[in-house]
Amino acid sequence: MSYIDTFPFSAKAEQEIRARQAQRAGERGHALKYPAANELFLDIDSFEALGRFHAAVAQNKYLQSIYVSSETHTSPSGKAGRFHVVVKLNKVVDKFERITLQALLGSDLAREILSYQEAQAGCTTPTVFFEKEPMAVLQELSPDLPPPAPAAPTSGSDY
Repeated sequence: MSYIDTFPFSAKAEQEIRARQAQRAGERGHALKYPAANELFLDIDSFEALGRFHAAVAQNKYLQSIYVSSETHTSPSGKAGRFHVVVKLNKVVDKFERITLQALLGSDLAREILSYQEAQAGCTTPTVFFEKEPMAVLQELSPDLPPPAPAAPTSGSDY
């Protein structure tokens, strides 16, 4: 079954998709990250698109009125000119407004179209980033770093 064959989304279909994403992320040393209610996730694919994002915020009064801050990180792909930008807003946005604003601010249009299709089909969390786990980043920077030790079992109490 292809990804698109899961439309319309049922709760079970969405759980299965998210489980496959989590597995794929884990295999790559990534974690799934979902936006907070007042966040946008921009998947920027070029320096030009990053420039358009900054220009849009600087020049548009509406965007200025809702913009709080942004953090830009290199995309996990490691390719030049690829970035993940997390934008904090001073208001809560629903999934449709999030997707619209992300597209208008320069996020990858193919990604936003797919997210829109998912949202229309009933997906509750169409926007997601695959981000590198901190240990994966450290191991890339220091290849001789030993892998992390497995977590010690807990007794069921944090006290």
